[in-house]
Amino acid sequence: MSQGDLRIARGEGRHVPLGTGIGRQGRDTEDPAEILDEGGILPFGGHKGALLSLMVELLASALTGGHFSHEVDMSSVPGAEIPRTGQLLIVLDPQRGGNDQFGRRVAGLVQMLRDAGMTRLPGDHRYRRRSEAAGRGIPVTPAIRELFA
Repeated sequence: MSQGDLRIARGEGRHVPLGTGIGRQGRDTEDPAEILDEGGILPFGGHKGALLSLMVELLASALTGGHFSHEVDMSSVPGAEIPRTGQLLIVLDPQRGGNDQFGRRVAGLVQMLRDAGMTRLPGDHRYRRRSEAAGRGIPVTPAIRELFA
């Protein structure tokens, strides 16, 4: 589960599945606040997911000179929810590699996944919320109102 999804669950007062993260003293917890504030998010996918997480740490922290996730200290920035860490952008241009069919092939793969019953793909939620905000405006929650009261 992403940090963003954990923050949403915390804001809505929902629990998350066991195995999502650890809380105090490394104990399994369903409380997203405890995972975010006192513990950590666990990688998905067992040892393969852990290696993907390690790869991201190496690219976004070691390569950029930013803090590793275990080095981030949020106590120095009261009220902050996102730490100042390294950012890595990997920019690929398929056409420079001679692949003019990239967009068509990706669209075909996405359509095959949807036809097979996949109801949510990465980014779907964000695109839906962005479209809703463009039509109705950005919702202001009571928690946001409290911040500016």
